[in-house]
Amino acid sequence: MSKYFGPVWAGGQQVDLSHLEPFTIIIQSEKVGKPLRAAITFTNHCFSAKYGEIPHPAGEAVLWDGSKMRTFCSTRYRLSHGLPAVIRSLPEQRVILAAHETTWIHTITIENPSGPYHLFLTIKRSPKEKRTWQDIDVIVESAYPETRNAPTTTGSWRPFVLVCGDAYLSNPQKPKKKRRG
Repeated sequence: MSKYFGPVWAGGQQVDLSHLEPFTIIIQSEKVGKPLRAAITFTNHCFSAKYGEIPHPAGEAVLWDGSKMRTFCSTRYRLSHGLPAVIRSLPEQRVILAAHETTWIHTITIENPSGPYHLFLTIKRSPKEKRTWQDIDVIVESAYPETRNAPTTTGSWRPFVLVCGDAYLSNPQKPKKKRRG
């Protein structure tokens, strides 16, 4: 079986990321009228920081998220071990839309470091070719403790199950072509 994340090395040791392997949860959606199969995946932002945000040890490999450099973050990594349990609890929780309106935020309080811990989630209907085994994709885009300002949000807190129902029922339109006049 292949691993979701390739090998990551920090401090001369290979980092175990098996707790961030994809999994599925079932969300009971009254809005949709059926249980929704939510495929859960994580990005490396759950265990890495923006390059330059924290010291990058000499000789350590750079992590990439496509085109941006990232640094392994031991604090985010340690906290990432609790992410699967937090995700499994989301059907009983609320989320709020981030101000840039592409991700949803769920915040919990942690003890070390003390304060808010923010999860940024993309929630969308699965592509048609995947819908025989899943209905929606929930991507944990990032998760980190608050060290500066709280994320900027818009709207009000909504039940996670309603957001998932809305995502499943959405019918994304292709962008309209601009007419040349």
